[in-house]
Order: sequence, then structure tokens, then C-alpha cells
Amino acid sequence: MRTTVEMAPGARLLRLESAIASFTDILRVGALDARIPACPDWDLRYLAWHLGHAHRWAGRCLIDGPAPFPTEPGPDTRTELVTWYRESAAQLLTTLRRSGPTAECWTFDPENLTAGFWVRRQMHETVMHLWDAQRSQGDPEPMGPLVAADGVAEALGFFLPRQIRLERLEEVPGRLLIELTDVCSARWLLRPDGAERLAPDRAVRIAAGENQRARIGTAWAPALVRGPAQAVLLLLWHRLSLHDPRLEYAGDRPSAQEILASALTP
Repeated sequence: MRTTVEMAPGARLLRLESAIASFTDILRVGALDARIPACPDWDLRYLAWHLGHAHRWAGRCLIDGPAPFPTEPGPDTRTELVTWYRESAAQLLTTLRRSGPTAECWTFDPENLTAGFWVRRQMHETVMHLWDAQRSQGDPEPMGPLVAADGVAEALGFFLPRQIRLERLEEVPGRLLIELTDVCSARWLLRPDGAERLAPDRAVRIAAGENQRARIGTAWAPALVRGPAQAVLLLLWHRLSLHDPRLEYAGDRPSAQEILASALTP
């Protein structure tokens, strides 16, 4: 039984490499003017520019420290775009391999100033935008429960506190228990000041009646949402409907949906 949802740096780097390869394949054959539903103003071409710039920016920050995110357009034609994206990704991967995950560097997480931060962040950036790209062309492929669970841990353990710290979210509007159904021990309690990982060894209990609430050990909330890791991750990143049938609610469903619709991630 797994006791953590976080992936090892080496596994993250391998998943980043495979996601880059799959994204490159889409650029070779996909409709470049296909719209990106999660980003309505973007098409696949613009998504490739964004992701390529993200790779170059991360590599630059790792070596030189904080730098502005590039905003200029990338190449327009398919051949040039594929070449440019492959070069962007190759530069990043080379830098990450040479640095190693424990190398000290600038990041935008003050609690993790190592290259391992960039391995994780670029893996999830690429996996999510690969999903976006695949969705623009048809049906996306599964991310994999361990990758998605690591993404949920990043969203709730890093991005949610950052949203509050940057005053993009005043506070979480209530309390909510989140449970992943396909990864053991993956549970969190959302509360006004952020999120807490919960111990894996206690069952969820749902109290009935007017005082209906969900409880895991001493942690409680008026509502619970549970579902596969990928569904929860897509929900947290505003890519899945609150009413998706893969999600199961217990307790105060309107309260749960209010919390999940708030700016928990950028």
C-alpha cells in the first residue's frame, strides 16, 4: 500500500519526457487552429507557444534566477513550430538532467529552492497541456492515477496556499473533505486557511440528519467529494464540471461545489 501520493523526481522526469514526446506528436499531425476549451482564446498553435515558452522560461530560471515569462509569438508554420517546440523541450530536459533534482536554484516556491521543483512543475504543466491538446483533437488519453494524484498534492499543497498568500483568494469559503478513490491514502481537508493532508488509516464516516457532516478521524467538514485522481485534478484546474458523474458528493453538496468553484488554483 502506498503511504504517499508524491512521485520520485526520477519518475517525474520520465513522465515529463513522455508527455513532451506525445505533445510533439500532436503538433506534427493535429489541427493547429483547433480551439482549447479550457482556454477559449487559445488554439493549438498558441498552446504550443505557451508551453514552449514555459520550458524555456523554467530552464532560464533554473540557471540564471528569476526572469520575465516570454510573450512573443512562436513560429507559425507546422514544420517550424514542431522544430521550435522540440528545441524548447530539449533545452529544458538537458538543463534538468545536468542539474539533478537537489541542485539549488530560484523557484517561485520559497519552501523548495531546488531543481526538483522545476521537474515537478514542468511535468504537471506539460501533462495538463497535453490533455488540453488531445481534447482539442478528440478524446484525451488518461494521465495515470499516480501522476494525477501527485498533481492534486501539488495543487492543494502548493498552489492553494500561494493563491491565498497572493490574495487571489481571500480564504477557502468553508470546509471540505477530498478523497481520491484510485490512490490509497490520498485525502485532504480544505479549510479557510488552506489544506491539510490527512492520515490514511481512518475510515470516512458520514453523519446523517440536520447535522450531516463527513468525518475522518478528528477532521470533519460539512461535505465530502471523492473521485478518481484525474477527475479531481481536472476539477481543481477548472477543466471538469462540478456535476461530472465521476465525482461523488456526500453531505452539503452546494457548499462543496461553492468551494470547488473558487480560485483554489490560478
